[in-house]
Amino acid sequence: MENTELLKVEAVSKNFELEDRPAGLKILDDVNFSVKSNEFVSIIGQSGAGKSTLLRSIAGLLKPTTGRIVFENKLLEAPDTNISMVFQNFALFPWLTVEKNIEFGLDNNRNLSRDQIKRRICNLVEMIGLTGYEKAYPRELSGGMKQRVGFARALATEPSLLLLDEPFSALDVVTAKQLSEDLIKIWLGNQIATKSIIMITHDVQQAVQLSDRIILMDSNPGRIGRIYQIDIPREKRSIQTIVGAVEEITQELVERIQI
Repeated sequence: MENTELLKVEAVSKNFELEDRPAGLKILDDVNFSVKSNEFVSIIGQSGAGKSTLLRSIAGLLKPTTGRIVFENKLLEAPDTNISMVFQNFALFPWLTVEKNIEFGLDNNRNLSRDQIKRRICNLVEMIGLTGYEKAYPRELSGGMKQRVGFARALATEPSLLLLDEPFSALDVVTAKQLSEDLIKIWLGNQIATKSIIMITHDVQQAVQLSDRIILMDSNPGRIGRIYQIDIPREKRSIQTIVGAVEEITQELVERIQI
């Protein structure tokens, strides 16, 4: 299995200018880590740890104040078509049907014919569990189905890197579990082109269940506090087998919040 570095975050800091603070507000401070192909990495930490700022920087939506981000051996200076993001609040276009929402990111792709686009959408609809809802509008869907559309739209461009910004937090526990299991199944089954996934979450159990590594971030400003390697084989992960790792990470997270 390919195990090359897909992404490198090198000494990244981010300051935001504020009128009442001449020096600005530092959100991220000297963040360093890399993500290999075929790796699922979760980022956890309290509010104020700069998790979303970091994810948006990796997406090319924000430019680091200092440091750099290298993606597929190229300096990332703007949004890249090989990186897609799924947001917490679904971010669907209410005036478009399910299939048109999925198609949105492909409209300007001149490398695909209309038939190729149609086939790709049909494949995603079936893979993500949206069969029968192709002509439905977002207002007619449950939260779980809306997020399935969000995943399908993000995957339509066949990105190498998928970024998830708390994608399950607005869903009930059962729906979140089912959707996360479906995502892992199609990813590990190589049903999608995505090589690696980075997810922000507040749910430590979810992070342990899904991840190869977990990055715990300290706050004010955001910096890496510790990186955990999850060595439990995926096929053996259950509530019983991951409880020790969940308790250890949760305890350290609480202790770091109190510092």
